[in-house]
Amino acid sequence: MKTFRFAKFITVMLAAALLLGALAGCAGDTLPVDPDAVSPDGQQDDNKPVSPASDGKFTLRYAPDRSFNPYSSDAQENLLLSSLMYEGLFRLDKSFTAVPVLCDTCTTEDGLTYKIKILRGIKLTDGSALTAADVEYSLGFAAESERYKNRLSVISSCAATGPLTLEITLDSPNRSLPELLDVPIVKADTGENDIPVGTGPFILSRPDAPLMGAYRGYRSYENLPLTEIYLKELSDSELPESFADYSLDLVWDDTCDGSHMMMRGNCEVRGYSTTILQYIGFNAYSTLISDPAFRRAMNLAIDRAAVVRDAFDGGGSEAVLVLPKAHYLYNASWEAGFGFSPDECSEALKALGLEEKTGDRFLDIVTTNVNGKFKRVSFRFIVNSENPAKAEAAQIITDQLRAAGLDVRLETLPWETFVKRLESGEFDMYYAEVGLPPDFDLSGLLSYDGALNFGQMGSGQYDDLIEAFLNANGDEEKIMAAKRLCRGIAYDCPIIPILYREHEICTHRGSAVGAEPSVSGLFGGFTEWNIDLS
Repeated sequence: MKTFRFAKFITVMLAAALLLGALAGCAGDTLPVDPDAVSPDGQQDDNKPVSPASDGKFTLRYAPDRSFNPYSSDAQENLLLSSLMYEGLFRLDKSFTAVPVLCDTCTTEDGLTYKIKILRGIKLTDGSALTAADVEYSLGFAAESERYKNRLSVISSCAATGPLTLEITLDSPNRSLPELLDVPIVKADTGENDIPVGTGPFILSRPDAPLMGAYRGYRSYENLPLTEIYLKELSDSELPESFADYSLDLVWDDTCDGSHMMMRGNCEVRGYSTTILQYIGFNAYSTLISDPAFRRAMNLAIDRAAVVRDAFDGGGSEAVLVLPKAHYLYNASWEAGFGFSPDECSEALKALGLEEKTGDRFLDIVTTNVNGKFKRVSFRFIVNSENPAKAEAAQIITDQLRAAGLDVRLETLPWETFVKRLESGEFDMYYAEVGLPPDFDLSGLLSYDGALNFGQMGSGQYDDLIEAFLNANGDEEKIMAAKRLCRGIAYDCPIIPILYREHEICTHRGSAVGAEPSVSGLFGGFTEWNIDLS
């Protein structure tokens, strides 16, 4: 039996969420399909009434000269289409709950070894049946890709044990493994193709033409809301006008990228939270910052609502706790005592012996009890300058902390300089962004030797909280573990969460009823959509 070994790896994602791994253009690649498997052109009802504004076609954006490979494409437009072409063993809904897609059962007794049974009768788009060997290949291939190797580094081995059965062994117990398995599954030995063979409801019916056709062999073909999707090449600047004149039917937007798009016309917006966290990190060797009580006081000075409103035009979701508010385990009552409160901040700083003594409005600390001397405590706060919205967020936070009497001095640095300063420890605080794995494993940030723990905060005291959260069994245990994790991190403040990035789709009003995008893809549960182009 062949077994894949997965190399341990933690990916650093401090810059804006980047699409990793480029692949050459798709010239010369073709997609094998069943004969007569693709719905013919014109299957939609030609007699259906069409409004003067609509062209009667469901049209999406794509990049014709770029790869459609879900593991390695650097074309965002094509990656957004991937959930129409590829499916995972699971998909995550808007609450980050793992919903089975290609698997019948997924069981574990110890959280260390999983037995997975693949659904019988799943067809790949070349007409062959999906097997456990295809899944083994896909997870092994994905584990070597830049996009997925971080999350799949928890897997020690993965092996098909039968035509439809698979066994996965982890390095350490984790009962949240299904949340990591929304990875696209493809036919064995097609992972390097620009258009691998998948199990999704649509394929490029003619790789050289701007059209996706519904695959007749798809298990829920009869429930698809349409059988043709038209594709159109568009620049960013062309999106608003194309949406307004109905020649484009869906627009995706990252609300936190500094160029939030506002669509004109009668439209509906559906947002969803991501796993991308923006936060403040600290240097454990900095004066005062090594004291959790001081970090808690700083946290009380930060108005996250103002950061979201002013730096990101209302995009993003405030993160008082380390889990996103959309998470199925989240409870808003856990926020008590940790939100924005200038009065409580002032009292906490005073209790730490910080007072304004020199007439410059900044707080000072006693340096010696004998002479009664005071010294202003200054903090170096660094941020990457190449994302204007993040730099503005850091500036807003700086102003808030200075208003609380703390002499925080912001430095906006080029990316290479920013990274060097982090690695050398030349900072007191930093503003950063990380793409967490979908199980919200915080080890990279909070373990003492974590790849993202630049300030060496803590000495392993958060490992037990993280382990208990990942390995909790049953609803009650999961809720308690999530509460302890959230409140434990909020109390010590080894990091201060600021916001989770949100993405959204915009469609014409009433044209895509039932659409529920999530981090697993824009078109999850596509058979539940009701598309009306009239």
